[in-house]
Amino acid sequence: MSNCDFELFDQERDEDLPLALKTKIASNKKQLAKFGIEFSIFEPTITGLKKAILDATQTVRVHFELENFHFYWEQGQGPEHKVLKEVYFLTDDEIIKSKASLYRPKTKKGDPRMWFRKLPSFTEPGDQVAIVIQDDFAYLINLNASVFDIRVVFR
Repeated sequence: MSNCDFELFDQERDEDLPLALKTKIASNKKQLAKFGIEFSIFEPTITGLKKAILDATQTVRVHFELENFHFYWEQGQGPEHKVLKEVYFLTDDEIIKSKASLYRPKTKKGDPRMWFRKLPSFTEPGDQVAIVIQDDFAYLINLNASVFDIRVVFR
């Protein structure tokens, strides 16, 4: 990591979330669970949003496998093995179509990575973003920003 990367890393969530925000996130998680919707969560970082690279964490990878969405362990390393999937950002006001890139770089042992086009306009560093898979599409919900009736989207 460069000095700039270390400075960005130090800026990541210096303080705890306000109680009202914690309550909103918990309420959104309960809404998903209440209707039996499987989901995984990732938290974009300043560096991840800046460099357009997110680690596909173990939780996300297992979720993808359980939903037969993507299997990183089967995927070769390098850009020629990148997989593009259709995704949708869900907000209180609209559904925004986008693309996900799922890949394993040739460097760093091919650690699984993911990127969602338009993500920086949908989220901020430190937000909790839920991924829901349905009919081989990924739906992303910014749990920090959205408060909506999940039944409208997933029936």
